[in-house]
Amino acid sequence: MKKVLAIIGLFWLSCSQLTAQILPADTVKYLPDFTARGQRFESFNTGVKMVQTDSLVKLIAIHDNIAQLLSYNSQVFVRAYGPNQIATTSFRGAGAQHTAVLWNGVNLQNSLLGQTDLSLLPAGFMDDISVYYGGNSALYGAGAIGGAIMLNNSSAFNKKGASYQIGMGSFGLIQHRLALTYGTKKIYIKARAYHQSAQNNIEYHNYTLAEKPLQNLAHAQQKSNGLMLETGYKINAKQEINLRYWYGFTDRNIPPTIGMAVNNAYQIDEANRLGLEWKRVAFKTRWIGRAAFVDEYLNYNDPTTYNSGISKSKTLVGELENTTQINSKTALNIGVNYTGNFAQSSGYKQHASRHSLAAFVSVNNHWSKKIKTTVNFRQDFVDDNFQPFTAGVGADYKLNRYLNITAQVNKSFRLPTLNDLYWVTGNPNLLPEKGYAQELGLTAKRTTEHAYIYTQLNMFNRQISNWILWQPYGGSWTPQNLLQVWSRGIEWNTRYTYCYNKFMLSLRGDVSYLLSTNQKANVQNDATVGKQLIYIPRLTYQTWLTFSYSNAYLAINQTYTGYRFTSSDNTSFVDDYLLLNVFVGKRFKFKKVGFDTKIHINNILNSEYQVLPSRPMPMRNFLFSLGVTI
Repeated sequence: MKKVLAIIGLFWLSCSQLTAQILPADTVKYLPDFTARGQRFESFNTGVKMVQTDSLVKLIAIHDNIAQLLSYNSQVFVRAYGPNQIATTSFRGAGAQHTAVLWNGVNLQNSLLGQTDLSLLPAGFMDDISVYYGGNSALYGAGAIGGAIMLNNSSAFNKKGASYQIGMGSFGLIQHRLALTYGTKKIYIKARAYHQSAQNNIEYHNYTLAEKPLQNLAHAQQKSNGLMLETGYKINAKQEINLRYWYGFTDRNIPPTIGMAVNNAYQIDEANRLGLEWKRVAFKTRWIGRAAFVDEYLNYNDPTTYNSGISKSKTLVGELENTTQINSKTALNIGVNYTGNFAQSSGYKQHASRHSLAAFVSVNNHWSKKIKTTVNFRQDFVDDNFQPFTAGVGADYKLNRYLNITAQVNKSFRLPTLNDLYWVTGNPNLLPEKGYAQELGLTAKRTTEHAYIYTQLNMFNRQISNWILWQPYGGSWTPQNLLQVWSRGIEWNTRYTYCYNKFMLSLRGDVSYLLSTNQKANVQNDATVGKQLIYIPRLTYQTWLTFSYSNAYLAINQTYTGYRFTSSDNTSFVDDYLLLNVFVGKRFKFKKVGFDTKIHINNILNSEYQVLPSRPMPMRNFLFSLGVTI
């Protein structure tokens, strides 16, 4: 049945002229408006493939975390360890440490681990969520070899409102979400809060036993709380200042793997994030200043094995950038960034710190109505040492009113994490990872009176050298610069949207085929050379079929993920899987009060699957949500 549905899904894609880009927000009246932003990430990214979160997907995933939203709206592979467990990303065959996660321009990559657990980030706290493919350290900063995820909050001058949502679902899931906004011409205040708890006692078949009995996942309870406070003040017509505070707390048990008798481990994550942003916009110049402080705490404890550890990290960020419109065709962006990382861990012999200073320059040129280019440069200076110089070049050529060709070439790098360097078995002599990437894209679009058609095809190639890998050495695990990884592939994104009066039909499909292989032999007759990296699927695709009328919608989502190898020599793997999800929602008003009802049926086919080996995922499950807005 799964194979038949997979073939049907691919046939559907091959017969449709579709798109992965969003339709302008005003075509669906009940969805939130898009707020344009003026950061360099949006203005100096010519040739880059960017997908902004579809408004309907944002509405559907408002109860979920960023990891789940990305699995709905992008071709980023999300590695999930289970329901409400750790979730990280893989961009085009890169590792979790190669994804930059930027919150209003501030990188949230943990300095100890080099990655961000996206299961801890609620999607409902963000106003704009975008995904930038291909990586570009010269634009996004060190660590962005695979790609970047942009999480942005918008100002709320002259806006007022309040909303409350409650959600109840399978496996003991209960959610509460509250949002308050009050804004005048000069000042605004926004507050968002949530609470979530779940038993996560999902069912699965224990295939390690002869009878393969149906069991419930034990020791998987989770609870989390979050708060985001924002305020802004408009100094005058040209200047404004925004202050944001984001608190998150999660306490979760770590469930056993399939076949494991018991696991009593638990993990507590707590984060405080404070960001200050200043903007000044004049006739031909724009200044943006940022300052941020991020304090993260992680406590892992396993009473059964007496394995425990506490990690604390603090990050200070200061950044100033200026964009100047030199003439009608050329814009220049220059800036400096300071980032200080301070960490302590029970696995370190002493406290660790790192100080980074970077200067960056970007130039936009609109040579004609058909051609525009961007050039990005960045030089990082870390702890008295110059790091690899990075650069990126992008171009966009308009063949005609329907067709565009895009291209990009970039060089990026990633520093070893503090754990790589300062763990008791770490390696202080590690070299930075370096990546070279190229991409070529073709887009076709057409708009008629009632329809919008868009198709995008991208081919990419990337090589990463000095890839850091932890492996056994002398009776313990230690990191070394061992791999040279070659990633290449093709992505196809399509969409067709038809609107007539209050009715809208939308079809969307995303297909990705990826090879990501190790090209370097580290021992004689190395069986890993030329083999796909573990946990990275070669083929993925998903489709969306959406009907909406007035303020009601029905959405059907189908996702296919190919098999993933679990051994470096590709002799073992995790089975592929196909999921079918259905979402139904309606908004209506009674006097001046708005109501929002949703029913989600996830994995309606009741498929049993694993993203990572021996980590069961939920079979058929439900979510019911009711929201009130005034």
